[in-house]
Amino acid sequence: MGGVGNQFSREELRSIILPLLASLAPDWEFDEWEDRVDDSHLLIADLGLTSVEFIDLFVGIESACARNIGFHDLLMVDGRYISDLSLGALIDYVVERIQAGDQGKVKATARVQNQPLESTSSDPSAQLDSTHIARFKGIIPPPGPLPATGSKLAKAVFVFSAPRSGSTLLQAILAGHPELFAPPELHLLWYSDLAERRQVFHLKDNRHLTSGAIRALMALEGLDAEAATIRMDELEAAKTPVREFYALLQSRLGTRLLVDKTPSSALLIDVLERAEALFEEAIYIHLVRHPGGMIQSFIDAKLERAVPFMQRHCAEFSREQFAELTWLACNENITAFLEKIPKQRKHRILYENMVQDPEITLRDLCRALSIPFQPQMLDPYHDKNQRMTDGLYRVGEMSGDLKFHLHDRINPDAAYRWRSYANLDAISDRTWSLAASYGYQCGD
Repeated sequence: MGGVGNQFSREELRSIILPLLASLAPDWEFDEWEDRVDDSHLLIADLGLTSVEFIDLFVGIESACARNIGFHDLLMVDGRYISDLSLGALIDYVVERIQAGDQGKVKATARVQNQPLESTSSDPSAQLDSTHIARFKGIIPPPGPLPATGSKLAKAVFVFSAPRSGSTLLQAILAGHPELFAPPELHLLWYSDLAERRQVFHLKDNRHLTSGAIRALMALEGLDAEAATIRMDELEAAKTPVREFYALLQSRLGTRLLVDKTPSSALLIDVLERAEALFEEAIYIHLVRHPGGMIQSFIDAKLERAVPFMQRHCAEFSREQFAELTWLACNENITAFLEKIPKQRKHRILYENMVQDPEITLRDLCRALSIPFQPQMLDPYHDKNQRMTDGLYRVGEMSGDLKFHLHDRINPDAAYRWRSYANLDAISDRTWSLAASYGYQCGD
Protein backbone atom coordinates (compact mmCIF):
# COMPACT_ATOMS: atom_id res chain seq x y z
CA MET A 1 0.00 0.00 0.00
CA GLY A 2 1.16 3.51 -0.64
CA GLY A 3 1.42 3.58 -4.43
CA VAL A 4 4.08 5.19 -6.54
CA GLY A 5 6.44 7.47 -4.64
CA ASN A 6 4.92 6.29 -1.38
CA GLN A 7 1.72 8.24 -2.07
CA PHE A 8 -1.74 7.05 -1.05
CA SER A 9 -4.90 7.05 -3.09
CA ARG A 10 -8.21 8.16 -1.61
CA GLU A 11 -9.46 4.57 -1.48
CA GLU A 12 -6.29 3.39 0.23
CA LEU A 13 -6.66 6.08 2.87
CA ARG A 14 -10.32 5.22 3.33
CA SER A 15 -9.31 1.59 3.94
CA ILE A 16 -6.84 2.83 6.58
CA ILE A 17 -9.19 5.25 8.30
CA LEU A 18 -12.37 3.14 8.53
CA PRO A 19 -10.86 0.39 10.73
CA LEU A 20 -9.37 3.08 12.97
CA LEU A 21 -12.81 4.67 13.30
CA ALA A 22 -14.34 1.28 14.09
CA SER A 23 -11.80 0.68 16.85
CA LEU A 24 -12.68 4.04 18.42
CA ALA A 25 -16.45 3.55 18.08
CA PRO A 26 -17.00 -0.14 18.92
CA ASP A 27 -20.67 0.35 19.75
CA TRP A 28 -21.87 1.04 16.21
CA GLU A 29 -25.09 -0.89 15.92
CA PHE A 30 -25.35 -1.68 12.23
CA ASP A 31 -23.89 -4.28 9.91
CA GLU A 32 -21.66 -3.66 6.91
CA TRP A 33 -20.67 -0.29 8.32
CA GLU A 34 -17.85 0.03 5.79
CA ASP A 35 -20.42 0.40 3.02
CA ARG A 36 -22.78 2.60 5.00
CA VAL A 37 -20.28 5.20 6.20
CA ASP A 38 -19.68 7.70 3.40
CA ASP A 39 -17.79 10.96 2.97
CA SER A 40 -20.66 13.05 4.32
CA HIS A 41 -20.69 11.40 7.76
CA LEU A 42 -19.56 13.72 10.56
CA LEU A 43 -17.08 12.27 13.04
CA ILE A 44 -18.77 13.72 16.13
CA ALA A 45 -22.45 14.15 15.25
CA ASP A 46 -22.84 10.93 13.22
CA LEU A 47 -20.10 8.59 14.42
CA GLY A 48 -19.95 9.67 18.06
CA LEU A 49 -16.24 10.44 18.39
CA THR A 50 -15.04 12.66 21.22
CA SER A 51 -12.37 15.35 20.89
CA VAL A 52 -9.90 13.04 22.66
CA GLU A 53 -10.66 10.26 20.16
CA PHE A 54 -9.88 12.73 17.36
CA ILE A 55 -6.30 12.78 18.63
CA ASP A 56 -6.17 8.97 18.75
CA LEU A 57 -7.50 8.82 15.19
CA PHE A 58 -4.94 11.31 13.87
CA VAL A 59 -2.03 9.53 15.55
CA GLY A 60 -3.30 6.21 14.15
CA ILE A 61 -3.36 7.67 10.63
CA GLU A 62 0.19 8.98 11.00
CA SER A 63 1.36 5.58 12.24
CA ALA A 64 -0.34 3.70 9.38
CA CYS A 65 1.08 6.12 6.80
CA ALA A 66 4.51 6.09 8.48
CA ARG A 67 4.89 9.85 8.43
CA ASN A 68 4.08 12.97 10.40
CA ILE A 69 1.12 14.77 8.83
CA GLY A 70 0.06 17.48 11.25
CA PHE A 71 -3.66 18.15 11.61
CA HIS A 72 -3.78 21.59 13.19
CA ASP A 73 -4.60 23.41 9.93
CA LEU A 74 -7.50 21.01 9.33
CA LEU A 75 -9.14 21.77 12.66
CA MET A 76 -8.65 25.53 12.83
CA VAL A 77 -10.58 27.86 10.50
CA ASP A 78 -10.47 31.64 10.83
CA GLY A 79 -8.71 31.37 14.17
CA ARG A 80 -11.27 29.02 15.75
CA TYR A 81 -11.35 25.28 16.19
CA ILE A 82 -14.18 23.69 14.19
CA SER A 83 -17.05 21.87 15.88
CA ASP A 84 -17.14 18.80 13.61
CA LEU A 85 -15.43 17.22 10.62
CA SER A 86 -16.67 15.03 7.80
CA LEU A 87 -14.95 11.81 6.79
CA GLY A 88 -14.50 13.16 3.26
CA ALA A 89 -12.81 16.33 4.52
CA LEU A 90 -10.43 14.25 6.59
CA ILE A 91 -9.50 11.98 3.67
CA ASP A 92 -9.02 14.94 1.31
CA TYR A 93 -6.77 16.67 3.81
CA VAL A 94 -4.53 13.63 4.34
CA VAL A 95 -4.23 13.11 0.57
CA GLU A 96 -3.22 16.75 0.09
CA ARG A 97 -0.74 16.69 2.94
CA ILE A 98 0.95 13.56 1.66
CA GLN A 99 1.08 14.89 -1.88
CA ALA A 100 2.42 18.24 -0.69
CA GLY A 101 5.07 16.58 1.46
CA ASP A 102 7.41 18.90 3.28
CA GLN A 103 7.43 21.39 0.41
CA GLY A 104 3.77 22.31 0.21
CA LYS A 105 1.09 23.71 2.41
CA VAL A 106 -2.54 22.66 2.28
CA LYS A 107 -4.91 25.53 1.58
CA ALA A 108 -7.90 26.09 3.83
CA THR A 109 -11.04 25.18 1.90
CA ALA A 110 -14.71 24.58 2.51
CA ARG A 111 -14.06 20.86 2.97
CA VAL A 112 -14.39 21.35 6.73
CA GLN A 113 -17.65 21.70 8.56
CA ASN A 114 -17.01 25.32 9.44
CA GLN A 115 -19.21 25.68 12.50
CA PRO A 116 -17.27 27.65 15.11
CA LEU A 117 -16.96 26.16 18.54
CA GLU A 118 -18.87 27.68 21.41
CA SER A 119 -17.30 30.99 22.29
CA THR A 120 -17.68 33.42 25.14
CA SER A 121 -16.94 37.10 24.70
CA SER A 122 -16.05 39.36 27.57
CA ASP A 123 -17.13 42.94 27.64
CA PRO A 124 -13.92 44.86 26.84
CA SER A 125 -14.61 47.13 29.81
CA ALA A 126 -15.10 44.23 32.26
CA GLN A 127 -11.49 44.01 33.39
CA LEU A 128 -10.39 42.09 36.44
CA ASP A 129 -10.04 44.01 39.68
CA SER A 130 -8.60 43.23 43.10
CA THR A 131 -11.89 41.66 44.21
CA HIS A 132 -11.84 39.12 41.37
CA ILE A 133 -8.21 38.26 42.07
CA ALA A 134 -8.72 37.81 45.81
CA ARG A 135 -11.81 35.68 45.25
CA PHE A 136 -10.04 33.47 42.71
CA LYS A 137 -7.14 32.85 45.05
CA GLY A 138 -9.63 32.04 47.78
CA ILE A 139 -11.26 29.19 45.85
CA ILE A 140 -8.00 27.37 45.07
CA PRO A 141 -7.88 24.37 47.44
CA PRO A 142 -4.81 24.41 49.71
CA PRO A 143 -2.42 21.46 49.77
CA GLY A 144 -2.38 19.13 52.75
CA PRO A 145 0.49 19.28 55.24
CA LEU A 146 3.87 18.16 53.95
CA PRO A 147 5.35 15.43 56.19
CA ALA A 148 8.82 15.91 57.65
CA THR A 149 11.17 15.51 54.73
CA GLY A 150 14.48 14.54 56.33
CA SER A 151 17.47 14.85 54.00
CA LYS A 152 16.91 16.46 50.65
CA LEU A 153 16.68 14.50 47.41
CA ALA A 154 19.21 14.82 44.61
CA LYS A 155 19.05 17.71 42.16
CA ALA A 156 16.03 17.84 39.83
CA VAL A 157 14.71 20.26 37.23
CA PHE A 158 11.27 21.84 37.52
CA VAL A 159 9.38 23.53 34.69
CA PHE A 160 6.98 26.05 36.20
CA SER A 161 4.39 27.78 34.03
CA ALA A 162 0.73 28.64 33.72
CA PRO A 163 -1.34 26.07 31.82
CA ARG A 164 -1.60 26.54 28.03
CA SER A 165 1.90 28.04 27.89
CA GLY A 166 3.71 25.38 25.86
CA SER A 167 4.93 23.15 28.67
CA THR A 168 3.98 19.92 26.85
CA LEU A 169 6.11 21.00 23.89
CA LEU A 170 8.99 21.86 26.22
CA GLN A 171 8.63 18.51 28.01
CA ALA A 172 8.88 16.65 24.69
CA ILE A 173 11.91 18.75 23.74
CA LEU A 174 13.69 18.00 27.03
CA ALA A 175 12.78 14.31 26.83
CA GLY A 176 14.91 14.13 23.69
CA HIS A 177 18.09 14.88 25.65
CA PRO A 178 20.04 11.81 26.84
CA GLU A 179 21.01 13.48 30.13
CA LEU A 180 17.43 14.29 31.12
CA PHE A 181 14.36 12.22 32.03
CA ALA A 182 11.27 14.31 31.31
CA PRO A 183 7.99 12.38 31.70
CA PRO A 184 4.52 13.90 31.20
CA GLU A 185 2.87 15.78 34.05
CA LEU A 186 3.53 14.00 37.36
CA HIS A 187 1.06 15.88 39.60
CA LEU A 188 3.02 15.16 42.77
CA LEU A 189 4.05 18.35 44.58
CA TRP A 190 0.52 19.21 45.67
CA TYR A 191 0.12 16.03 47.75
CA SER A 192 1.67 14.42 50.80
CA ASP A 193 1.29 10.83 49.58
CA LEU A 194 0.03 8.88 46.60
CA ALA A 195 -3.19 7.80 48.34
CA GLU A 196 -4.20 11.45 48.80
CA ARG A 197 -3.34 12.08 45.14
CA ARG A 198 -5.46 9.13 44.01
CA GLN A 199 -8.42 10.40 46.03
CA VAL A 200 -8.31 13.70 44.16
CA PHE A 201 -8.02 12.05 40.74
CA HIS A 202 -10.31 9.06 41.31
CA LEU A 203 -13.05 10.28 38.95
CA LYS A 204 -12.89 8.82 35.45
CA ASP A 205 -12.60 12.25 33.81
CA ASN A 206 -9.51 13.02 35.89
CA ARG A 207 -7.70 9.67 35.90
CA HIS A 208 -5.65 10.54 32.82
CA LEU A 209 -3.88 13.12 35.00
CA THR A 210 -2.26 10.25 36.91
CA SER A 211 -0.89 8.70 33.73
CA GLY A 212 2.35 10.71 33.70
CA ALA A 213 3.66 8.96 36.81
CA ILE A 214 2.59 5.58 35.42
CA ARG A 215 4.30 6.37 32.12
CA ALA A 216 7.47 7.19 34.08
CA LEU A 217 7.33 3.79 35.77
CA MET A 218 6.92 2.12 32.38
CA ALA A 219 10.07 3.78 31.09
CA LEU A 220 12.21 3.34 34.20
CA GLU A 221 11.17 -0.16 35.26
CA GLY A 222 10.62 -1.72 31.83
CA LEU A 223 6.93 -2.37 32.44
CA ASP A 224 4.00 -2.39 30.05
CA ALA A 225 1.00 -0.17 30.75
CA GLU A 226 -0.96 -2.82 32.64
CA ALA A 227 1.96 -3.83 34.88
CA ALA A 228 2.89 -0.20 35.58
CA THR A 229 -0.74 0.60 36.50
CA ILE A 230 -0.77 -2.32 38.94
CA ARG A 231 2.54 -1.10 40.37
CA MET A 232 1.08 2.36 40.91
CA ASP A 233 -2.04 0.86 42.52
CA GLU A 234 0.23 -0.90 45.02
CA LEU A 235 2.15 2.27 45.79
CA GLU A 236 -1.10 4.18 46.28
CA ALA A 237 -2.52 1.47 48.54
CA ALA A 238 0.65 1.65 50.65
CA LYS A 239 0.19 5.44 51.01
CA THR A 240 3.68 5.95 49.64
CA PRO A 241 4.86 9.47 50.51
CA VAL A 242 5.43 11.71 47.51
CA ARG A 243 9.03 12.18 48.62
CA GLU A 244 9.59 8.41 48.48
CA PHE A 245 8.07 8.21 45.01
CA TYR A 246 10.37 10.94 43.76
CA ALA A 247 13.27 9.01 45.34
CA LEU A 248 12.11 5.83 43.59
CA LEU A 249 12.15 7.56 40.22
CA GLN A 250 15.57 9.06 40.84
CA SER A 251 16.99 5.70 41.92
CA ARG A 252 16.33 4.39 38.38
CA LEU A 253 17.79 7.37 36.50
CA GLY A 254 21.49 6.71 36.69
CA THR A 255 23.20 10.02 35.89
CA ARG A 256 20.15 11.60 34.28
CA LEU A 257 18.31 14.53 35.84
CA LEU A 258 14.59 14.20 36.59
CA VAL A 259 12.42 16.91 34.99
CA ASP A 260 9.00 17.61 36.55
CA LYS A 261 6.61 19.79 34.59
CA THR A 262 3.15 20.17 36.11
CA PRO A 263 1.55 23.56 35.37
CA SER A 264 -1.05 23.33 38.15
CA SER A 265 1.76 23.47 40.74
CA ALA A 266 2.07 27.20 40.04
CA LEU A 267 -1.45 28.00 41.24
CA LEU A 268 -0.14 28.22 44.83
CA ILE A 269 3.23 29.51 45.96
CA ASP A 270 3.11 27.03 48.86
CA VAL A 271 3.21 24.20 46.33
CA LEU A 272 6.16 25.73 44.48
CA GLU A 273 8.07 26.02 47.74
CA ARG A 274 7.75 22.27 48.27
CA ALA A 275 10.19 21.70 45.42
CA GLU A 276 12.83 23.69 47.28
CA ALA A 277 12.06 21.84 50.53
CA LEU A 278 12.34 18.40 48.90
CA PHE A 279 15.30 18.76 46.51
CA GLU A 280 18.91 19.81 46.85
CA GLU A 281 19.97 22.60 44.49
CA ALA A 282 16.92 22.19 42.23
CA ILE A 283 16.94 24.13 38.96
CA TYR A 284 13.82 26.02 37.92
CA ILE A 285 12.71 26.85 34.39
CA HIS A 286 10.06 29.57 34.20
CA LEU A 287 8.16 29.19 30.93
CA VAL A 288 6.07 32.25 30.07
CA ARG A 289 3.63 32.86 27.25
CA HIS A 290 2.10 36.17 26.17
CA PRO A 291 -1.10 36.60 28.23
CA GLY A 292 -3.15 37.08 25.06
CA GLY A 293 -1.93 33.78 23.61
CA MET A 294 -2.38 31.83 26.84
CA ILE A 295 -5.85 33.27 27.44
CA GLN A 296 -7.04 32.44 23.93
CA SER A 297 -5.64 28.91 24.19
CA PHE A 298 -7.41 28.45 27.54
CA ILE A 299 -10.68 29.64 25.98
CA ASP A 300 -10.32 27.34 22.97
CA ALA A 301 -9.65 24.36 25.26
CA LYS A 302 -12.50 25.28 27.66
CA LEU A 303 -9.97 24.42 30.32
CA GLU A 304 -12.13 25.43 33.26
CA ARG A 305 -14.26 22.35 32.55
CA ALA A 306 -11.28 20.11 33.41
CA VAL A 307 -10.37 21.84 36.69
CA PRO A 308 -12.59 20.71 39.61
CA PHE A 309 -12.39 23.90 41.68
CA MET A 310 -13.23 25.99 38.60
CA GLN A 311 -16.17 23.74 37.80
CA ARG A 312 -17.57 24.43 41.27
CA HIS A 313 -17.37 28.20 40.77
CA CYS A 314 -18.28 28.58 37.10
CA ALA A 315 -21.16 30.91 37.99
CA GLU A 316 -18.77 33.44 39.51
CA PHE A 317 -16.33 33.88 36.63
CA SER A 318 -16.51 33.86 32.86
CA ARG A 319 -14.20 31.62 30.87
CA GLU A 320 -12.14 34.66 29.89
CA GLN A 321 -11.78 35.67 33.52
CA PHE A 322 -10.73 32.18 34.58
CA ALA A 323 -8.11 32.25 31.84
CA GLU A 324 -6.60 35.60 32.80
CA LEU A 325 -6.76 34.85 36.51
CA THR A 326 -4.90 31.59 35.92
CA TRP A 327 -2.16 33.35 33.92
CA LEU A 328 -1.85 36.06 36.55
CA ALA A 329 -1.89 33.83 39.64
CA CYS A 330 0.58 31.31 38.24
CA ASN A 331 3.08 33.86 36.97
CA GLU A 332 2.87 36.06 40.06
CA ASN A 333 3.53 33.00 42.21
CA ILE A 334 6.44 31.79 40.09
CA THR A 335 8.01 35.27 40.00
CA ALA A 336 7.72 35.70 43.77
CA PHE A 337 9.10 32.22 44.42
CA LEU A 338 12.08 32.68 42.10
CA GLU A 339 13.06 35.98 43.73
CA LYS A 340 14.47 33.87 46.59
CA ILE A 341 16.35 31.46 44.29
CA PRO A 342 20.00 32.14 43.32
CA LYS A 343 20.54 33.30 39.75
CA GLN A 344 22.43 30.17 38.72
CA ARG A 345 19.44 27.97 39.58
CA LYS A 346 16.74 29.69 37.53
CA HIS A 347 16.15 30.36 33.86
CA ARG A 348 13.27 32.02 32.02
CA ILE A 349 12.03 31.00 28.58
CA LEU A 350 9.48 32.91 26.54
CA TYR A 351 7.22 30.56 24.60
CA GLU A 352 7.40 32.83 21.56
CA ASN A 353 11.20 32.56 21.48
CA MET A 354 10.99 28.80 21.90
CA VAL A 355 8.88 28.34 18.77
CA GLN A 356 10.36 31.14 16.64
CA ASP A 357 14.05 30.65 17.50
CA PRO A 358 14.17 27.17 18.99
CA GLU A 359 17.88 26.44 18.54
CA ILE A 360 19.06 29.68 20.14
CA THR A 361 16.53 29.28 22.97
CA LEU A 362 17.47 25.66 23.64
CA ARG A 363 21.21 26.30 23.50
CA ASP A 364 20.71 28.96 26.19
CA LEU A 365 18.63 26.52 28.22
CA CYS A 366 21.26 23.78 27.96
CA ARG A 367 23.91 26.19 29.22
CA ALA A 368 21.69 26.99 32.20
CA LEU A 369 21.34 23.26 32.91
CA SER A 370 25.08 22.62 32.37
CA ILE A 371 24.42 20.03 29.68
CA PRO A 372 25.50 20.02 26.01
CA PHE A 373 22.97 21.01 23.36
CA GLN A 374 21.66 18.04 21.37
CA PRO A 375 20.25 18.58 17.83
CA GLN A 376 17.52 15.98 18.38
CA MET A 377 15.89 18.38 20.84
CA LEU A 378 14.70 20.34 17.80
CA ASP A 379 12.50 17.45 16.64
CA PRO A 380 10.13 16.82 19.58
CA TYR A 381 7.71 14.85 17.38
CA HIS A 382 10.28 12.14 16.67
CA ASP A 383 9.96 8.88 18.66
CA LYS A 384 6.84 9.45 20.76
CA ASN A 385 7.70 6.37 22.83
CA GLN A 386 11.07 7.70 23.95
CA ARG A 387 9.61 11.13 24.67
CA MET A 388 6.67 9.52 26.52
CA THR A 389 4.04 11.52 24.61
CA ASP A 390 2.22 8.33 23.52
CA GLY A 391 -0.04 7.91 26.56
CA LEU A 392 -0.57 4.56 28.25
CA TYR A 393 -2.82 2.54 25.97
CA ARG A 394 -3.52 5.42 23.56
CA VAL A 395 -2.38 9.01 23.12
CA GLY A 396 -5.72 10.36 24.37
CA GLU A 397 -4.67 9.25 27.85
CA MET A 398 -1.54 11.41 27.89
CA SER A 399 -1.21 13.76 30.85
CA GLY A 400 -0.60 17.04 29.06
CA ASP A 401 -1.87 19.12 26.15
CA LEU A 402 -3.39 16.72 23.62
CA LYS A 403 -3.22 19.40 20.91
CA PHE A 404 0.53 18.73 20.87
CA HIS A 405 -0.38 15.81 18.59
CA LEU A 406 -2.03 18.05 16.01
CA HIS A 407 1.37 19.31 14.89
CA ASP A 408 4.30 17.61 13.22
CA ARG A 409 7.07 20.09 13.98
CA ILE A 410 7.83 23.18 16.05
CA ASN A 411 5.66 25.81 14.40
CA PRO A 412 6.83 29.45 14.57
CA ASP A 413 3.36 30.67 13.55
CA ALA A 414 2.04 29.42 16.91
CA ALA A 415 3.73 32.34 18.64
CA TYR A 416 1.24 34.99 17.57
CA ARG A 417 -1.42 33.22 15.53
CA TRP A 418 -3.98 34.25 18.16
CA ARG A 419 -3.52 38.01 17.54
CA SER A 420 -6.22 38.36 14.89
CA TYR A 421 -9.05 37.25 17.16
CA ALA A 422 -7.98 37.83 20.79
CA ASN A 423 -9.57 40.60 22.84
CA LEU A 424 -6.56 42.36 24.34
CA ASP A 425 -8.64 45.30 25.58
CA ALA A 426 -10.17 43.06 28.25
CA ILE A 427 -6.81 42.28 29.85
CA SER A 428 -6.31 44.09 33.16
CA ASP A 429 -3.59 46.59 33.99
CA ARG A 430 -2.19 44.25 36.64
CA THR A 431 -1.70 41.51 34.04
CA TRP A 432 -0.10 43.91 31.56
CA SER A 433 2.23 45.19 34.25
CA LEU A 434 3.51 41.70 35.00
CA ALA A 435 3.72 40.85 31.31
CA ALA A 436 5.81 43.98 30.73
CA SER A 437 8.33 42.74 33.30
CA TYR A 438 8.87 39.73 31.03
CA GLY A 439 9.36 41.93 27.96
CA TYR A 440 5.86 41.95 26.46
CA GLN A 441 4.36 45.22 25.24
CA CYS A 442 0.89 46.31 26.33
CA GLY A 443 -1.55 45.67 23.49
CA ASP A 444 1.10 43.88 21.40
